[in-house]
Amino acid sequence: MLKKLKSTDIDILMGIWKRAYLNLNKKVNNEDLTRTYTEVRDILMDSSSNTTLYTEDDVIEGFVTVDKNNKIVIIYVDEKIRREGIGSMLVDSCKRSTAKLSVAFKDDGIYKPFFEKNGFIEKEQSESEELVYEWNDSKVERVNLVYFDEDLTEKLIDKTKINVKNIKVKEILDEDKDLKAVKNYMKIRKSIEDSFSKKTLMYLNYGNYNEVLDDIIKEIIKIEKSEFAIVVSEPLIIENPKMEGYLEKIEENFKDYKIHKIDTMKDLPEDVSVNGILEEKMKVIIKQIEKIAENM
Repeated sequence: MLKKLKSTDIDILMGIWKRAYLNLNKKVNNEDLTRTYTEVRDILMDSSSNTTLYTEDDVIEGFVTVDKNNKIVIIYVDEKIRREGIGSMLVDSCKRSTAKLSVAFKDDGIYKPFFEKNGFIEKEQSESEELVYEWNDSKVERVNLVYFDEDLTEKLIDKTKINVKNIKVKEILDEDKDLKAVKNYMKIRKSIEDSFSKKTLMYLNYGNYNEVLDDIIKEIIKIEKSEFAIVVSEPLIIENPKMEGYLEKIEENFKDYKIHKIDTMKDLPEDVSVNGILEEKMKVIIKQIEKIAENM
């Protein structure tokens, strides 16, 4: 049967781990063994609530540990019951509590076919010797994050969690800046319509604020059957004073919808320089957006 790890089980698990480790690493010296043992025990202590045990007659025969980043850091099944589906059962128990899992391992001819059989897909590899595999629940509807022009730094966004939709208003308008012109209006409307999904999170902080854009968005919200919310960020003192006025207009225009207001000042590093403050602000905004998306 499957059950969660109790603190009293950790030393039992470490005994199981040590026997398995020595079986695979017969020539390991005491110093390396002690170091690795301590690292593994620390992982189990930190992730005790995310460790699932497989027991037979109250004897632990296998276990799996997932860290706070949804990474499988340890998986073990006793040799005498391998190839009976216990490993897959343990992995399935992890899948039930998250929409994403990852794992890293050296290719020894065992782990690769096992994780591929359980729906994991190999990611693009780095210079590391380890293979990195990921599993995503295709049944889970990911949030569409919509933003305009250069309002967000897209490379900072974890795209395994969020679908990113960037609408380039300035590029659509090109030389003709009239948003009300039929051609421009229809292009932008179509771009926004196509960016909606069942769950849509929209970041509003446009540099060239235009209430016509708000009107287009509100028209589409009424048509689209979408769980919808808006994210805005409090402007810093060093930013354009007009931003405060833009923020007030956005809040007024979307008062009938859920608005998440991010106060980045309280999360900025204390030692941030004036030159680096906007970059740090962006990191805070994106981190908060990812948290909001996870809870939609």
